[in-house]
Amino acid sequence: MKRSYIMAAGLILLAACGKKNDVDGGGNGGGGGNGGGGTSFGAGAIFVQWATDGIQRIDAQSGVESTVMPENTSLHSYYISQDGQRMLTSANAPGTDYDANLYTLTNLSDGTIVAQFKYYPKEGDYTSPKLSPDGTMIAVAPTYDDGLVIMDLKGNVSHNITAFQGQKLASTAVWMPDKTILFTTANGLFRTNMAFTQASPVKQFTFANWGDISASPDGTKIALTRGNHIWMMM
Repeated sequence: MKRSYIMAAGLILLAACGKKNDVDGGGNGGGGGNGGGGTSFGAGAIFVQWATDGIQRIDAQSGVESTVMPENTSLHSYYISQDGQRMLTSANAPGTDYDANLYTLTNLSDGTIVAQFKYYPKEGDYTSPKLSPDGTMIAVAPTYDDGLVIMDLKGNVSHNITAFQGQKLASTAVWMPDKTILFTTANGLFRTNMAFTQASPVKQFTFANWGDISASPDGTKIALTRGNHIWMMM
């Protein structure tokens, strides 16, 4: 079964690389992933989507595990804000509105819904929205038909970037602390300006099969995967 991991604010990026056959894709090889009080990774939390247990929160210091959301077969994706306070989900819309993705922004402390609306991507694609660091905007990770979509908390689209320098955007959308966005094409890694009208190169890679971009909360480090290793840029 497969787990997916999202790092909340406060987790320390480790400047080391490990092979996937040593660690199960989210750092589970060191213990502490099942409430057993294993290795401490400092402050913060790791959020895990487990096949039959829904979304779980693992305290990085104590290893204690708690349920954030029970198993939900209609869920497409989820995103936890960097402060660990809010969760943004994309799921099937209720009823027969099959072309819609239902976006829901929830306060994790009490379960109250902050915002909820339907988004209609082309071709009815499943989408992965991500909340901006200040909690005011949403970036939808690029799909082949729509590219990168940026909207407010009511679903009003302000920007739609389908290609850059003649290349389609890959499926990366990573918010930086200053509300710029990292995205990728076949030519490399790029960063928009705050108005989303221009972009500049961050890194062009000479090797293939890289991705899974992630930025540290302060924006000073960028991690990515290549082969069986995690690489970090400063």
